[in-house]
Amino acid sequence: MDTFPMKTDLIQIKGKPKNGKVKVVKYDRSFLSRIIQNEKSKRFYDEIKNYCMSFERVKARSAWASENFAVGNETIVKLIWVGGALCVLLALSPAAYSQKDYPHGDYSGKKEYASTPTMLPVRTQAEAKIARRLIAEAFTTRCIYTLEFPTRADYVAALPNQKDETLIKKSLIKVSESEMSEADAKKAIAAALHSEAEEEKELEEIGGAKKKRAPKKPKAEREEEASADEAVEEMPVTPSVDPVQETVPAVEPIAAEREEENVEDSSEVTDTDDEAEDTVFELASDGLVIEVKYDRSFLARIIQNEKAKGYYDDIKNYILSFGVKPRLSWKADSFYLGRTTYVVAKVRGKTLTLYLALDPKAYEERVYHHLDVSDKKTYEKTPMMVRVKSDLGLKKAKKLIEEMLLAAALSEKETARVDYVAMYPYESTEALIEKKLVKRFERHLDEKESAAILERREVIEEKSEDTMEDVVFELAEEPEDEIEDVVFELDEENAKEEPEEVIFESAEGEEDEEDVSFELVEEPTAPSVGMESYGREKAEGKFVTLKKYMRGFLAKMRQGDETRKDYYAEIKAKLLSYKGVKLSESFSGDSYKKGARALLKSRIRGKTLCLFFALNPDNYKQTVYRQQYKGDTKAYAATPMMVRVKSEQGLKRALRLIEEMERNYMLQAGDVVDPIAVRREFLYEETASLVEKKLIKTRLVTVTEYEAEVLLKKKTK
Repeated sequence: MDTFPMKTDLIQIKGKPKNGKVKVVKYDRSFLSRIIQNEKSKRFYDEIKNYCMSFERVKARSAWASENFAVGNETIVKLIWVGGALCVLLALSPAAYSQKDYPHGDYSGKKEYASTPTMLPVRTQAEAKIARRLIAEAFTTRCIYTLEFPTRADYVAALPNQKDETLIKKSLIKVSESEMSEADAKKAIAAALHSEAEEEKELEEIGGAKKKRAPKKPKAEREEEASADEAVEEMPVTPSVDPVQETVPAVEPIAAEREEENVEDSSEVTDTDDEAEDTVFELASDGLVIEVKYDRSFLARIIQNEKAKGYYDDIKNYILSFGVKPRLSWKADSFYLGRTTYVVAKVRGKTLTLYLALDPKAYEERVYHHLDVSDKKTYEKTPMMVRVKSDLGLKKAKKLIEEMLLAAALSEKETARVDYVAMYPYESTEALIEKKLVKRFERHLDEKESAAILERREVIEEKSEDTMEDVVFELAEEPEDEIEDVVFELDEENAKEEPEEVIFESAEGEEDEEDVSFELVEEPTAPSVGMESYGREKAEGKFVTLKKYMRGFLAKMRQGDETRKDYYAEIKAKLLSYKGVKLSESFSGDSYKKGARALLKSRIRGKTLCLFFALNPDNYKQTVYRQQYKGDTKAYAATPMMVRVKSEQGLKRALRLIEEMERNYMLQAGDVVDPIAVRREFLYEETASLVEKKLIKTRLVTVTEYEAEVLLKKKTK
């Protein structure tokens, strides 16, 4: 994980108060020091700096708080640091660019950035791509063109990660000390936290505009278009030369092929087709509406589309048999060799679509039902688009691919076939979000917007079901209350064991609902004392035996979310790098101590990593930590401040609190612990293996058929 120093590191309190005053150390970090200590931003810095230097007459000029790229005396591009993110400032007018296509900030009101007022954050590869686009526009509008043979430098290797002490010696971090009252010191730290929160909020607002799906046409208009297509289809077809077979096919086979293909849609291709997002509306508990958008990657679309997956499997194996290499990206799977891209595969709507490096004008007879997309810059090198919606469409696509690759002097060879259908089994959207193959974006609507959406839903509900496709309402659930899937299976091996009777009670203290799952064992005759705590009457009928699984902390880590494992590995490595800090592992979680002093406890609540710090929550009321007091629970009396870690930002805040404990308890740095080595402790294991290692506890319980049915229903939710 990144070890970028946060803004609150600007001010630190060292030592204990003396005579009512404390020693305050201020750190002034240069732009270069921030780049050195942030691996992720360093890669974007390398990409953008090399791109800027690929233009003629451009000179790089380093300053304390920025890096500038100028031509003569005019600064065209400036790199700065805002709210923990690398940002690009451009000598372009912010008003000339829409927020929808180019999410940006307007810095024209800030005097120091008056000459470069358009601000673009660079936090993802998509934002880096937008930044490169506008950087090119900023240079080329001033008649500055790219070099014929630009020299590329490796800034990632040239700027290895270094600690604060080294950067201070190199004068890349300036340190100053002063004394002030404890109250003034706390105010200064609070002001730094507030400033950080404001910058983070500013960055969150940038990039909120998403491309929306084109509005759906009225039903009458769609019927008109369909009838027009049918009229065109009934026109006689002229015999044409097939460039693959070099024969003149008869009129009848072509007509039959058209009928089987079911008239491929030849509507205009739009960018929104490639970047379309699913939009649903969730009804929140406060009565307002949440707009949720899902941005699905190419792989996610393949996983959730069995028909397209089958065609993709056949096409990919066929292309790879020619010795071509694949390159998987967020939107597509591209097939190339050397510097030539031959095929780009995408999923548009529910259809597998191929973009081929062929001249569409050579196939104007439309036997292949192709489209010419050469007018779009994205498809300049692969201008011929064909859809694969049937077995006949698959056959035609393979003919075109064969002709194209044979013309490129590539021949088909025997290669091992990969079963991509089995490799990418169907998964739910929630599972794909966890694997970061689907991105979920939420926007909370205000009262006016919510009322408009709810009114629209009422109107739609009065109409036929055909008109209800655009709006879907779901119940918004708190992520804290999510319950892992409960699996019920027949356990024949333990069917003869004597089941014990157990009263189910509400979980308190250590046990979560995530900890428990059940397997069906048998139908005993013993009565059940079952599930009165669920608030239901006992139902008469047969009784069944369930095997109850209770998962410990390490079991939940090994079978849990990959991102959560990364976060905790970073935290664990940080704590164990202090001298004298010892780890105590238990079934419910990890505890960290120095001598007899408890420092931190880690637990998993729902699906969220929770940390309990030996800090006073009252000292952090005006901060961004969103802490909770848990000292009234005996287990956490010594570590009363609970903080959840659910995101990258939450991890940074947790590491900051660990450094706060370092100051409070005079912890000293020891041997550095590698987070990657810690991460290996959480490799996935099957339930049977974890039971064997006693990381999952089991016991038999008896419940009624009705109660078992309740548990079965929980699995399906």
